[in-house]
Amino acid sequence: MHLHQVLTGAVNPGDCCYSVGSVNDIPFTAYGSGCDVVILASDFDCVQIIP
Repeated sequence: MHLHQVLTGAVNPGDCCYSVGSVNDIPFTAYGSGCDVVILASDFDCVQIIP
């Protein structure tokens, strides 16, 4: 089992598994975790998980 499968919410390994951006001047961070895409607010609270 790989480490990202053991740690809940861990970012997938690699250089292209996360991104930062903003919509209407509201910043966010998005990253891949397993088969999901996780979107975090600027304070790192989870906003949405897209399976």
